[in-house]
Amino acid sequence: MKAVKCDLNKSIINLGFFGAALVTMLLCFTASVYTDTTDSRTYSLFESMTALDRETILSYREFASVNVLRSGLTGYVSMFIPIITAFPFMMTFCAERNSGLMRSTITRTGKYRYYFSKFTAAFVSGGLAVMLGTALFGIFAYAVFPMIFHPRR
Repeated sequence: MKAVKCDLNKSIINLGFFGAALVTMLLCFTASVYTDTTDSRTYSLFESMTALDRETILSYREFASVNVLRSGLTGYVSMFIPIITAFPFMMTFCAERNSGLMRSTITRTGKYRYYFSKFTAAFVSGGLAVMLGTALFGIFAYAVFPMIFHPRR
């Protein structure tokens, strides 16, 4: 249990963890949110925030915060989540392997305990990083976009 806690601390308190959360949040902004019916152009969340005016955003139900959150979790996010979850643990594992610390740690803790702690730390830290990025995107969606859709058209 002590080895798992140590590996979790190493995996969560590093640049890879916060980078994975940031990449997850940024990938949520690339999902398509709105399709203009006049010219059949599809807008991603980035494009709709920069190209469309506030009146348009307030008048379509696609821009309700719940719909933005739901559509933000499709597209590139679902494709890259397996890679993103590896970021937090990858940096600490590579540093440990390159420094030669792996051999002495396996000798001290035992092979099965070592691999169990590494697997558990990778699983938990990757999931937490993706969950943090999704939570940050959700907070942004609820802060910027209207909460309840009031139809104007």
